[in-house]
Amino acid sequence: PHPTSQIPIMGCQCSKSESAAEFDGVTADGRPESAESHAVAADDNDDDSIGALRDRDAIIKAAVEKLMAAAVAAEPDVTELLQEVAASNGGELNGLDYKFKGLESMLRKVNTDIEQLEMKALEEDDEDTSSVNFEHAVWNIGDAFRYTMLVPTASYTACVKQAMEAMERRGYSPIKLKNFWAQGDGYQGINDNYAVPCAGSPHGFLKFELQFHTPESFKYKMDTHDLYEVIRATRDP
Repeated sequence: PHPTSQIPIMGCQCSKSESAAEFDGVTADGRPESAESHAVAADDNDDDSIGALRDRDAIIKAAVEKLMAAAVAAEPDVTELLQEVAASNGGELNGLDYKFKGLESMLRKVNTDIEQLEMKALEEDDEDTSSVNFEHAVWNIGDAFRYTMLVPTASYTACVKQAMEAMERRGYSPIKLKNFWAQGDGYQGINDNYAVPCAGSPHGFLKFELQFHTPESFKYKMDTHDLYEVIRATRDP
């Protein structure tokens, strides 16, 4: 029978030497291996796993803090430009006090993204997730800082075009442009991601988010925010 099939039942009165004998196996080179050595090996494996998790968390947190510091440095120029565009079209940047995510929120988002990347890696290779680069995953976050430009309906289209042209002249490259107006999915507005040059990034840039809203679409967004949070929590508990 397999050696582990003879593990003593809890509560038996066998001596230490007798119970250890039940666990005896052999090492790779044929030497006897006692129960004590099995226990030590198990403890070592647990320590290695805990250490790996701590290293993982430390790497991710350090990268997130570096990203957030870069976002703070890049933000003033972007804010100034977008405020000028908004003001020239009778609009404003709404919610500037919330342009940065908090550390815990950013870590939650990053870890969710990394877990999805690891699941994808496992689908391609059953045992290996080493292809997932934590630092790259952190810098792929699309909203290191974010804006909502609130513009009167009459000047909305002109303002969006002006903002896009002004950002590209400044060297902010469009990464993802999403127009939700025609989709009828309950969210109305334009939600774009742009890249700002950043020497500290492994990609050479960091991303920010810019939403364009009319007063009506913004009101609808805020009125349905609680429902959005419920859906988000369901997807990302």
